[in-house]
Formats: sequence, structure tokens, C-alpha cells
Amino acid sequence: MPYHGTNTESAKKIMEEGLIPQESEFSRHFELPPVSFATEDLREALEEYAIEEWYNEKNPAVIQISDDFPGLDTDVTGRWKLYDKTIPPEYLKLLWENEEIPPSGDELSVEFDHWNKIIEEVIRRHENDESF
Repeated sequence: MPYHGTNTESAKKIMEEGLIPQESEFSRHFELPPVSFATEDLREALEEYAIEEWYNEKNPAVIQISDDFPGLDTDVTGRWKLYDKTIPPEYLKLLWENEEIPPSGDELSVEFDHWNKIIEEVIRRHENDESF
């Protein structure tokens, strides 16, 4: 199933309103309509997208998207699942959200090992989770 990395504040809004496609440099570059991104790899959603929120001093979160919601047929990158329509909340599941206060400044590098432990725990808990 696809995963969307975000922050807890945005995740709450997404779970109420749905995942709404946004215009981005990516969509403009590939001449696509506004899109939402997801990855089929939970580790990638955690390491590359959710952790970005951590470094922006926001609490990371990961949303799982049901396979029942169709994405675009064409993935110009071969890396992401793209959606050009709003994904309604009933096709979304808040898989994980960080409840700790994000570090700031010099604390970020100290927290890297801690973050890796969190990633491994989340993956261990959800890697075989097919429930939706």
C-alpha cells in the first residue's frame, strides 16, 4: 500500500478533508496537473518525507493510502505513486504519528540514532499490516 509522509498538524487536516493534490515544482516540470505523492515503501515515507518534517521542527506522521483508490496510470519518475484527485478520508489511515517534541538546533544530530530506532519500530509494527 502507498504511504504519504507528512507532519502531525497536516495529517489531522488530511484525515478530515482528504489528501488534496498540490501544485509543485515537480508537477510544473513534468507538465502534470497538481498531484499528491505517495511511496510504496514505508521506510522511504519515514526516512525521506516524515523526517524532513522533524528537521523543520514539526512532528512527523505517515498516512497509509488504500490500494482501492486509483492513482495516475503514468509515473514519470518510477519512484512515486501520484494522485491527481483528492483522496477522501475513508481511503486514508493515519498509520503513525510522532508524539515527542521535535528537537531543534544542535539537538538534531544527537537525535539521529533515536530517530533510526523509531523508524525500525514503526516498520516492525506495520510491515505485515494489511488491515485498512
